[in-house]
Amino acid sequence: MRAEIISIGDELTSGQRLDSNSQWLASQLSQLGVRTVFHTTVGDSLADNVLVFQAAADRADIVISTGGLGPTADDLTREAIATAFDRPLEFRQVAMDHIENLFSKRSRTMPERNRIQAMFPIESQLINNRFGTAPGIDLTVKRSGDPNKESRIFALPGVPAEMFEMYEQVVRPRLIADLKVGQVQWFFKNIRLFGLGESDVEAKIPDLIARQREPLVGITVSRATINLRIATLASTEEDAQKQMQPTIDEIEQHLGDYIFGDDQDELWDVIVRRLAQCSETLGLIEYGAQSLMASRFTKSAALNCLSKSVLVLANWSPLKPTDENVLTQVASSDWSLVVGPWPLVRKDEQPSGEVEVTIFHRGKKIESSIMQASGHPDIVLERMAKYASQKLFFASSTSAVR
Repeated sequence: MRAEIISIGDELTSGQRLDSNSQWLASQLSQLGVRTVFHTTVGDSLADNVLVFQAAADRADIVISTGGLGPTADDLTREAIATAFDRPLEFRQVAMDHIENLFSKRSRTMPERNRIQAMFPIESQLINNRFGTAPGIDLTVKRSGDPNKESRIFALPGVPAEMFEMYEQVVRPRLIADLKVGQVQWFFKNIRLFGLGESDVEAKIPDLIARQREPLVGITVSRATINLRIATLASTEEDAQKQMQPTIDEIEQHLGDYIFGDDQDELWDVIVRRLAQCSETLGLIEYGAQSLMASRFTKSAALNCLSKSVLVLANWSPLKPTDENVLTQVASSDWSLVVGPWPLVRKDEQPSGEVEVTIFHRGKKIESSIMQASGHPDIVLERMAKYASQKLFFASSTSAVR
């Protein structure tokens, strides 16, 4: 089944507030095997809301909106749904009793304006809101493009705590019982790569990126790291793995030299864990302006609870150390990584310069290479840190060295 999630509010369309509700709802729907194909954000305009709900109902089996169910003049969701599907609003005493009871428990007088929250499109069901004054709306409508098909619309408040509870207690059970979803769910596998551009990756596995294939494979890039995301529908994790495995094998066949991890791994995370498994330590020396690898490795070791057993950080300075200095400072480390000189990268200037990467294993130099400082100023340092880490990643995985 296909779903659309609608987020309502000027605070969202203006960028004043981040929409986290949509992300959460999409992840919940994927657990029921429902694919969210549209995320729509609309401001507090009645005409715009009407158009959005009509479009969503015509292209999605399930529509879930958040926001616009409050008592003020800019809360237009119930009116928009009523107008969009010609379902006039009617008063529901059970909703009114709930709202009045909440005000009474809080020793407050209910403003007359809150009566609007007890108005619902005819033929709709209420979604109880135990902790707030905004009950949700559950309405099934015919699609204008195909009257033989229906769209199920759920309107929930924008307050995350209330929305979470209403989805879990009411919406999710109704989706399972009425629409028979949940027999399969979406499973995802991420494969992380470094050293290639997005188009280069696609050129190596063009058939895997086709939109109609199963499993689906998508490419995203962030901070110079490529992520291949494999998605498939299955009833169990074991079945999902069986469906994904041929695709995983093909990716590894064509891109194995660039793969370093999965999920949200970065290169330093994989290196830290590998060294810990081998009971080995790392000494790191950086020199020059804007050094950043120490912070990356330190954070990774701390998150993996391996700070004491894995990482030995030597001092770094703006001066290039000699080999003798390096060996003296990191003599107690199994692996030593020396990187520098880091360039001074300014926001509006094209970075330039050469950065040397040298790797020692138990006091013996095993590799030295030069990387060019180039690329967008916002990511050039990150790219170079990952380049240096990739060198260590491959060196520490070589059986001949071990």
